Amino acid sequence: MKQINFKILMSLMLLALCFGACKDKEYAIPTTSDKLQNDLIKRSLGPNIVGGTIEFAYAAAILPEKGKLTSMTVEASIAGATGTYLDHRFYNTNNSGTDVGTAVGDPSVTTGKTTQVTYTGDFSAATLRYFYKIPEEARGKTVSFTFTAKSSNG
Repeated sequence: MKQINFKILMSLMLLALCFGACKDKEYAIPTTSDKLQNDLIKRSLGPNIVGGTIEFAYAAAILPEKGKLTSMTVEASIAGATGTYLDHRFYNTNNSGTDVGTAVGDPSVTTGKTTQVTYTGDFSAATLRYFYKIPEEARGKTVSFTFTAKSSNG
């Protein structure tokens, strides 16, 4: 009998805890900034092995009336191996589920540790993919990245 009362009591306490923990929060639509905004996602998973690739998605946007994107640059603390590049296309998915790329400029140019895409069209928002090929020089070391976007208004 004590066991049954204990189980009922514990069930009621758990139920009260669950109902007490659930609170509705008011959602507010974020206000847009008139400045250049950016965000970054690391898309690759798993260990970073020499010869492997680390993939990032770097997004930048500015209100169209405030300016246009002019370039995106990635600087690595250790220069990537051959095959490191910043894709010059952003992608959307069509009705059949296929990624379709739209070019924003010429293919990226890599000089030492820096990879850059210069925009040639009128784009106010885009997400570009960066592929870093891990070089032998990075073995046992930490690699960091600096992502930068520039707009026509400075």
